[in-house]
Amino acid sequence: MPRPFTREVKILRLQAGLPPNDSNCDITVGENSEPVVQSQAVGFSQLTNKPQGGLFSQFVVLCSEKEFHDAVKMNDTGKMQELIKKGVNVKAKNKVDRKALHWAAGAGTEQALRLLLDHDTDVDERDIFGMNALLLASWFGHLKILQVLVSCGAKFNCENKDGLSMLHCAAQRGHTRVLEFIMEDLEDVRLDRVDKSGKTALHLAAEHGQLEVVEYLIGMGCSHGLKDKEENTAMHLAARPGHTEVLQRVVETGAGIDERNIDGLTALHVAADGGHYECVKLLLESGCNVNSLTHVRLNTPLHMAVLNNHSQVVRLLIDADCDLDMTDCRQQTALHIAAEHGWQDLAEMMLISGVNLTMTDKQGKTCLEVAARGNHVILVDMIIKADRFYKWEKDHQPETQHLRSVVWSLATRSLCRGEWKLLAQHWDFSDAHIRAIEQQWTGMKSFKEHGHRMLLIWLHGVGVAGENPTKGLYEGLVEIGRTDLAGEIVILSCDLSVSYWCHSLDDRPVTIITLSTYGTIRGYEIKIAVVSTCVFVNIRMNVKNSAVKSSHLFSSYDLSFTGLVDKMAEHLFFLNILLKEPCLQLLEWITFLSAATHIVYMTSHAQQPIGPNRKFP
Repeated sequence: MPRPFTREVKILRLQAGLPPNDSNCDITVGENSEPVVQSQAVGFSQLTNKPQGGLFSQFVVLCSEKEFHDAVKMNDTGKMQELIKKGVNVKAKNKVDRKALHWAAGAGTEQALRLLLDHDTDVDERDIFGMNALLLASWFGHLKILQVLVSCGAKFNCENKDGLSMLHCAAQRGHTRVLEFIMEDLEDVRLDRVDKSGKTALHLAAEHGQLEVVEYLIGMGCSHGLKDKEENTAMHLAARPGHTEVLQRVVETGAGIDERNIDGLTALHVAADGGHYECVKLLLESGCNVNSLTHVRLNTPLHMAVLNNHSQVVRLLIDADCDLDMTDCRQQTALHIAAEHGWQDLAEMMLISGVNLTMTDKQGKTCLEVAARGNHVILVDMIIKADRFYKWEKDHQPETQHLRSVVWSLATRSLCRGEWKLLAQHWDFSDAHIRAIEQQWTGMKSFKEHGHRMLLIWLHGVGVAGENPTKGLYEGLVEIGRTDLAGEIVILSCDLSVSYWCHSLDDRPVTIITLSTYGTIRGYEIKIAVVSTCVFVNIRMNVKNSAVKSSHLFSSYDLSFTGLVDKMAEHLFFLNILLKEPCLQLLEWITFLSAATHIVYMTSHAQQPIGPNRKFP
């Protein structure tokens, strides 16, 4: 392959004082005709960026110079001496203006460094980033190299282009022994010296989680409350990446826990913004202001945690009694933000905690309207439930599962278009609630989905209020003129005479005429229904795995009512009654006392089985 740029290579060699032709020299050229730069030592990439320059800058190293740099990094003094005898330029620099002395300092190759110092005494020369040998040794924590360079007269009051001194480099990288040497063996080293961003060594150590360095600097008496150019304290810088142990050490110094930076953020703001649970917990336990506002956006820590969907942090802030109703610059509460993004878990936390649902943003929209606009259906229903009953509770009780299937059947098969709205108005749903439910559109039969959602919201509410859902549904259907549907709903109320059908095990009808309450015995509410016909209902009781018919157990009618109940409770009778519209779960325990004229309903609000430590078969 022909070598490109032959003329440029010859010029470079002449400038370096070498013969214009060298058969051992080879320059690799990339696809874009730019020489490939020698790879740097591990860790140097943290200090460097690709420099700007021409196609062939004055820092391109020749093949022999590259070998020399590699020998320095490997501490191969034999190879170094061999190349020096051949006349290699020991001061040759690569494209980032880095020479062999820099490589020795960064790699920590002491023998190579001592050999270089015999040929290159300019120990303070810098690369294009302002890093000299002292700064590189401090950055990589090579204490012995540092001592050699200082003994050779290196100027230790130096800094790179970002204003990082030896102290800054060692602190950021966590080299405590280097720090001790700098502070104890060198003169005129200012502990609180700042770089060009206004950061001290403590700032950098806190920002990068260097706990040992932080403790050393605090022990040396550094200032705890200094701020950088963005007015961040060490507490801000430790909280942002979530360095909990460092943050705790800084808090223990007594520094201002509610100090604000240029944007008005406290340490709690930045910890909440990053979702750092342990940091937030530490700051709250230390007594920080949980409701502080930022300068421009007027965000509380809760706003920032919700905005980034940090659920655990949101829970912490709510448990710390933060103000759920504080608004930001858009007049949005944290619930508005959760509603806008459709975050159900966060919204549920705030609904349970009692957030104000009437707050409006700059557009005049409540959180309900914001959720409806985003078509967040589940969230809309949650907010309506909370708005109607002033609290939100999860509804996963097994006794409501059947009723949920009943209202689904009612909404999808029985109610006509518009009737769900009449029911909603009867149950005091507001116009805003109805509009929010209607926001969802699934086609021409959307009204069925709307009705189902409304019925579930209503069912949740009567459960919270401790009301009888069957009675409420019956009365609602009667009110809107659907007595045909109401007749199929079983009403269980002690002061209401009702007729409905039930079936015995062999499917013979029994019409219940009246229902009366006889009081409470042993914590169970006792209700007796008088039936119009006499039928034999087969009741079975498990006694040592054998079935005993009820006729054997109720041969005597001269027992008192209490005696009958005690006998019934003792033997654990259970009646399987199949209702035409099944509402069996409304009667937690149903027991048949008489085979002739009475049915006794026993309901335990404590949801305990009849009898000690026993369950129905």
